[in-house]
Amino acid sequence: MSPLTLNPEHQRHPRSGFSLVELMAVIAIIGILLALILPALNNTRDTVRIAEIATEIKGFEQGIAEFKTQFGMEPPSGIALYEEPDLGSGMSADPSWNQDTANPSRLVQSRTLIRQMWPQFDFSVAHDFDNDTVTDEVIVLTGDECLLFFLGGSDTIAPADSAKADGFSSNPVNPFATGGNRVGPFGEFDPDRMFDDDTDGAHAYNDPYVDTTVPYLYLSSYDGRGYRPAKDGDLDQDATYDATDEIQNVYLQSTDQAWKDKSHQIICAGADADFGIGGLWSSEDGFSNNSGDTTKDQDNITNFNGGKLGQ
Repeated sequence: MSPLTLNPEHQRHPRSGFSLVELMAVIAIIGILLALILPALNNTRDTVRIAEIATEIKGFEQGIAEFKTQFGMEPPSGIALYEEPDLGSGMSADPSWNQDTANPSRLVQSRTLIRQMWPQFDFSVAHDFDNDTVTDEVIVLTGDECLLFFLGGSDTIAPADSAKADGFSSNPVNPFATGGNRVGPFGEFDPDRMFDDDTDGAHAYNDPYVDTTVPYLYLSSYDGRGYRPAKDGDLDQDATYDATDEIQNVYLQSTDQAWKDKSHQIICAGADADFGIGGLWSSEDGFSNNSGDTTKDQDNITNFNGGKLGQ
């Protein structure tokens, strides 16, 4: 007798996939897991960024200390560099290292700062600071540009895509010369993060928080002599950051006392790429006593507070 065989029509076939209900259930579970995991990942990523920026700011502070040891003062946060030489009364162009009838206080302030850092600097020769073969310009450096220039060196003023940080010439008469023996740089700077927003040749240094070009803000107290407004002495302020005067009202004072009032301030704009001008910050109370909108200030990272200002 032959073995019992089943009718093929009655045989059970393996299923070839999920049902629609099962697939929707899997998608829902994945969505729930992502909703739980993504905030934790974002928080971890944010923590890593903050730590990276805080470490970089400490590196800037070390570079500033080394610069002061080398040149006798902390880097200024505003200076004008005149390419026209001082040829004596009645002979020099205007503006030049000899005269600047439109901005006399700017000239005096800048010349004094150069003399403090490089006592042997020769004002009687022409300089091509931005290496564009033209030597009749005035290059005005604001705080963001000063941070990179004085720590990175003279070649951070350069044509587009050619800026680099290799320090200053060891020649005390012309520290802005290219080549030869160098002093510095006072830190490591990635050329890909240098940018010239106002196209004057002077580059600033982009913070690594976001992909937009937002520089670190640098403010010097001039070794405790006092913080100066961004436009003091007609030191031109890049239009992109013309709120710096108001920013200083936020960061330079709290109960009438500036933070780091004997040294300097370094500020990262944070994730929103905005420094904010919402109100005064206190190390004890944060922004709690402010009536202004401080939402843009909350994520700023500085050298006078660990982590974000809003924490």
